[in-house]
Order: sequence, then structure tokens, then C-alpha cells
Amino acid sequence: MSLLATAVLGTAFLAIKGYEYLEEAQEHVAPVLGLSFHWQGAHELAARHFFQLYFAMTGLHALHLFSGVVVVLGIAASWKWANPSNQLRRVRAVGFYWHFIDIVWVILFPLLYLVSRA
Repeated sequence: MSLLATAVLGTAFLAIKGYEYLEEAQEHVAPVLGLSFHWQGAHELAARHFFQLYFAMTGLHALHLFSGVVVVLGIAASWKWANPSNQLRRVRAVGFYWHFIDIVWVILFPLLYLVSRA
């Protein structure tokens, strides 16, 4: 049950990021998506570099999160047929990976969302 909750929450996070990406693409601040970049304000070059870094970092994070969700769902799907000792080993392994993704987000969130607020 906890594995499925993990997969659902990970998918919800990906949906939220997808919605943010859609909004940013509509605002034309998504330079890495092949769209024209339009910045209403000073420091256009700095804004372009920020959004390139933003999309690269959050996109790579989303890719790793997506693969983590797939692995969690795979472990949940094979739960009945796995040897109990293998179940625990698999859950620990994916848990380490999942928490690595968490730690990356704990670092990315302040860097990308909170730094400019100070």
C-alpha cells in the first residue's frame, strides 16, 4: 500500500511540474523547448540563462522521478511473486534511490524558487 501511495504522490508531483512547464511555455520563457523566448523586463540574457538552467535541472529531476515511479510500480506489481527476502531488498534499494531524488529536490527548490525571494 505504501508503494502505491509513493507512486501516486510522485505522479502528482510530475503533474504539477508538467502544469508549470505548460504555463511557462505559454509565457514564452521556456527557451529549451524550441519556443521563442520573450522576457518582459531588464536582464533578458540573465533570465534566459536562468530558465535554461531551471528547465535542465528540473527536467533531469523529473526524468529521475519518473523512472523511480516506474520502478516502485514494478516492485508493487511483482510483490506477490517475490521471495520475502527479495521484497525487502528491493524496497530498500528503491528507497535509497527515492530519497536521493528527495534530497536533490530539497537542494533544487531553494535554489530555483526561494533565492530570488530574499
